[in-house]
Amino acid sequence: MYLLADIGGTNCRMALADESGLLPASQRSFANDDFATFYDLLAAFLASHDAPTVTSACIAIAGPVTGRTARVTNRAWEICSDALERDHRLGRVQLINDLSALGYASAALPATGFQRLRDGGAASSGNGQSLVLGVGTGLNICPVRDLGTGLPSVAQSEMGHAGIPAPSLTYLTDAIGAKAPDFPSNEQCLSGLGLAALYAARCGGTLQGHQIMAAANDGSDPDAAATIDLAAALLGVLVKELTYQFMPLNGIYLAGSVARSLCDETHLPKVLAAHDGVKRRLDDSLPAVPLSLITDDAAALVGCLAVARSL
Repeated sequence: MYLLADIGGTNCRMALADESGLLPASQRSFANDDFATFYDLLAAFLASHDAPTVTSACIAIAGPVTGRTARVTNRAWEICSDALERDHRLGRVQLINDLSALGYASAALPATGFQRLRDGGAASSGNGQSLVLGVGTGLNICPVRDLGTGLPSVAQSEMGHAGIPAPSLTYLTDAIGAKAPDFPSNEQCLSGLGLAALYAARCGGTLQGHQIMAAANDGSDPDAAATIDLAAALLGVLVKELTYQFMPLNGIYLAGSVARSLCDETHLPKVLAAHDGVKRRLDDSLPAVPLSLITDDAAALVGCLAVARSL
């Protein structure tokens, strides 16, 4: 039996799996605030399943993973593989970053787990490289390489803290003028927190990201609508720049609440228009890269299962 966990800053999703895959009836979601430590949460989950025998476990964490220890971002939860193996008898345990879990999942998800937003070009036969771009509360990427051996290779990154592309600065300057330099990194202008900051820069308002999206969709706030249009353009530009930087000819997979909102039927055309508006000399020979949206809420658990099976 495998134990799988996806620990976010607010909630945790857990499940058991066997060789046939995830066991849907075993999936549980927990509010992190209800537990003092992850170990308390784990004990509650295991008790609810009559303490199953676990041979290996993979735990995805929204926070930095260093060797065999990890810390959940914005929460004083420290997790140690050695403690999980010794005190909770989970067999072999692997800790991974939550975006790494989505990287592994991108190679294992069934077709029902994602929505194809745009097909690749006719000349694209793939090169074994793909990319996950997570845009939610924060922003980051996970490059993925298919090694032809089952489990792909994934790489860690801090793209959210990298500088914005030059075309993004043009969009920002057109939208908010002299305030554009206040948004030097990708995460500061393209994330849940970024939406709130962009909205404040436009009109001085203090709405949160989901409130801005709701106000844009119901037509009640022109500044909210303009903010979401700007975010859609910034997403399109970033996707194009990542295509040049990583050559993920097997596809780019978007994930996260902000990405989902910006890729609905209303806003996706604005994303693709900004993407296609970025021109480089390489465009003459670079095939269109498939673009997809991960829609399976349990996708990170699918990635964790791929890792747990390899331990």
